[in-house]
Amino acid sequence: MAELPSRAPWEDVAMAAARAIRADGIANLDLDELATRLKVAPEAVAYWFNDETDVLLSIMQIRQRWFLDQTDARLAPLDSYTEKLGALIDLCVADHDVAYWIELWKLGLRDARARQARQTLRGAYRDLFARLIRAGQRTGEFPATVSAEQVALVLVALVVGLSVEATVGDAAKADRMHAVLCGAAERLLEIELSGGDSGSPA
Repeated sequence: MAELPSRAPWEDVAMAAARAIRADGIANLDLDELATRLKVAPEAVAYWFNDETDVLLSIMQIRQRWFLDQTDARLAPLDSYTEKLGALIDLCVADHDVAYWIELWKLGLRDARARQARQTLRGAYRDLFARLIRAGQRTGEFPATVSAEQVALVLVALVVGLSVEATVGDAAKADRMHAVLCGAAERLLEIELSGGDSGSPA
């Protein structure tokens, strides 16, 4: 019998793990079984990941980097911070699947490393909103009297809550998410957002 490869590309392992977690959940992820699916030796998976938590955290970080890169590309050409905020809301609605976040929250109940990672990842999204709002305050587009951090907290909480509903199949669909988020931003910042593009994959 031919010896199984003891190395595998990081991307192959991560993608296979992401599919397995999406299908069966992090609790059912078996790294040895993952190696079998990839037709590599167990050490080929262990070379990149120490345990199931390490796998999930890596996937979450990849997704966040991708989202932030998409955000930079989408917002850079826009002139006003009101337009930028509207575009950011559009992106949040389009990327509303939070299946991996749900797995991370479950891990975070008992795993301090997962809990710290969740706080770091969530903080990056809050900071993204807060920086955009502070920039809009400096140009006079948003009222200087509101707390950018508090507005960011509210908007991200709404994104998370509505995204969970959409992910598990409850009532919050893309168009409703978009309407609620825009309405909240308009009231909190005393602005008017355009209709935007609320279309997103189901």
